[in-house]
Amino acid sequence: MSRALRLMVVSMALAVASASLASADSLVQTRSPNSFTSNDSIHWGMLGVNNFFVPNGSTLSTSNGISTTVSFWTGGSGATLEQCPTTTCSWTGNFAPGDELLTDLNFNTGGSSGRIILSFATGISGIGFQLEPNVSDIYFFATEIAVYDGGILLGTFYSPDGREQLHAENNSAGFYGVTDLTGANITSIQVLAYNCGGSGVLCQGFAINQARIEDGVEAAAAATPEPGSLALFGSGLGLLGFLRRKLAARQ
Repeated sequence: MSRALRLMVVSMALAVASASLASADSLVQTRSPNSFTSNDSIHWGMLGVNNFFVPNGSTLSTSNGISTTVSFWTGGSGATLEQCPTTTCSWTGNFAPGDELLTDLNFNTGGSSGRIILSFATGISGIGFQLEPNVSDIYFFATEIAVYDGGILLGTFYSPDGREQLHAENNSAGFYGVTDLTGANITSIQVLAYNCGGSGVLCQGFAINQARIEDGVEAAAAATPEPGSLALFGSGLGLLGFLRRKLAARQ
């Protein structure tokens, strides 16, 4: 067997062995909270009391202990708020009464960052929350959620049909959930509300409530290679062993 042919066969064997383990991320979005599964959560009240100043780069942990960093697009600050009607509330919108909120708008300075960025020390496979813009009337708006694995953009989801109702404090704020069906590969997301009133501009701040997290425990079990994939991988390794013995016998 010529050297070139041997290299070709070895390359094919390696390709067969690695192909069984390779996969592409499969992302889906849901607007229904009932169809979104989670086993973890983030409560923004851990960052501070109602109307608390949230510096860029603040950290907190999910209920299962995953460290999460909160950043804002302009490097400014946000705030923690509480949905009315409660005695200490500061947000008169459509979340459930008493919901802990995170906003890109710091009402103490009047500055809006445009985006909320959440980064996770350990990859997760899903995140979902309710969202609404800071408006005082009936408004149409759009949202954008960009999902990353490190520096790799896994996907971007646009929802142009958001509609802000009159403030009823009735848990009617729209839900936005993103899941990676492949596994716990989500290390950060960027959330944006824009086009408020159909004007094409950023909203004057927006808020999200407690985030529901799927931290990948179930996803890791589901990602175990199937018997067929293991057999294919084994056949590739077997071919490499055969070639190694064949070459050794000729030397």
